[in-house]
Parts: sequence; C-alpha cells; structure tokens
Amino acid sequence: MLGFTLVMASMGLGLVTYISSQERLDEIVRQIARGMSRGQVASLLVIEAMTVAIAGILVGLVAGVLPAYLYNASIARREGLTLLPPVDFSSSMVLLAFVSLMALWIGSLAAAKKASGVRLEQALRVRR
Repeated sequence: MLGFTLVMASMGLGLVTYISSQERLDEIVRQIARGMSRGQVASLLVIEAMTVAIAGILVGLVAGVLPAYLYNASIARREGLTLLPPVDFSSSMVLLAFVSLMALWIGSLAAAKKASGVRLEQALRVRR
C-alpha cells in the first residue's frame, strides 16, 4: 500500500510539473528563442521537479523521523527500555523510494518534452 501511495504521489508531482510548464509556456518559449536548446529546457524542468521532490523527501524525513525518535525516547526513558531506531530502512523501502523517484522522473520528463516541443511561431504570436 505504501508503494502505491509513493508512486501515485510521484505521478501527482509529475502532473504538477506538467501544469507548471504549461503555465510558464511564455517563459519557456522565450528561453528557446534566446538560444536554449529544447533538450536544455527539458533538463531544466526535470531538474526543477527532482529538486522539489528531493527537498520534500528530506523535509518529510526530518519532520517524521525526529518526532518519532523523540516520542520513542520519552517512552523508553519512562519504561526503562532500550531505544531502537524509529525507522527500519530495509531494501524494500529503498526500492520504493527508487521506484517513486523514477515515476517522478518519467512524469516530469514527459511534461518537459511536451513543453519544450512547442512551436516558436505559434507561441510567440501576438495575444490580445
């Protein structure tokens, strides 16, 4: 169930990247018109999405593991138990994180490809 949740969240972030790239279409077209290749634009969008995802993972780990550790430490002190690590990073957790990042990468790559594939003459036309 956790794996499904992680993959769906990653695909959701890919969708957010797609929507963001469509809203920033004027900026993307200007970048292409100034000489950026379509591959560079796609790379820029993918790196942006991956940066947001990795920052979110790190903040989420700190926000989740730190309170869990403090809670376990308080219970261990009160009950006289040995404190164990709050999270068991097993191979399945690493695999789930990898699959989620790959799903995010694929989703953001598809969004970046679509955004960088816009025709300049169509996007630069005068808007009223």
